[in-house]
Amino acid sequence: WINRLRTAPVSEELFVECFGVGSKKMNTSLRGYLTGGRYRSVLTEAEPLPTAPPVQLAPAQPAEIARFKADIHRLAGRLDQAKIVVDTAIGRGFADQELYVSLGHTALAQADFEAAKAAFAEAEKLGSVSPLVRLSALKARVWSQAKISRDVAKPMLLELLQIRTELVVPRADVVMLMAEILLRSPLKPDAGFLGLLNQGATQFPTNVKLVILVAQVHGKIGAVRIEDRDALLALITALD
Repeated sequence: WINRLRTAPVSEELFVECFGVGSKKMNTSLRGYLTGGRYRSVLTEAEPLPTAPPVQLAPAQPAEIARFKADIHRLAGRLDQAKIVVDTAIGRGFADQELYVSLGHTALAQADFEAAKAAFAEAEKLGSVSPLVRLSALKARVWSQAKISRDVAKPMLLELLQIRTELVVPRADVVMLMAEILLRSPLKPDAGFLGLLNQGATQFPTNVKLVILVAQVHGKIGAVRIEDRDALLALITALD
């Protein structure tokens, strides 16, 4: 049929000659197959779905309203307004743990690391906090010090490793913070830490800041792992 159409126009006579039946009869036959296949149902057995718990609706508390407003301001880059909202709510006695966490994140975004440390400390006084909040609190402690002593850096790294194990999804900022602790302290990473840093650079190759920090750590240890450092520097050049 296709070969004949190269030299002859489409016609009913040509169709009958090629297929032995008319186009209407062929269409009816094909429709029977397609209809049967299209509407054929498959029955499967599955366990019944669990009953969803009822949704509890209640008026938002003053601390919740303040946190919602502050978070919206912070995410929009209006950090001063976010701080005013939280400070006002705390001044009126509406503070709760999540409001202190919001205040800590706002202070962290403003690079006010002392205020961030104080806010996260207040949140931790009110109960256990999530790994992400602990990560933010650790960032404030690290970023508030240009140089970190060996005795302080070691527990920071251990805390960061614990947070890393509790997080479900790998995060670039965890790797970056690990590199920053190593760069601000006299500690030299062993093969295990180098492996974690290299793994992070591989998982997030488009995060140039992360790759540069990892390369700086390799540069800090000199010729101990010079081949890895060169590979990271080559990656930076490729991204640039």
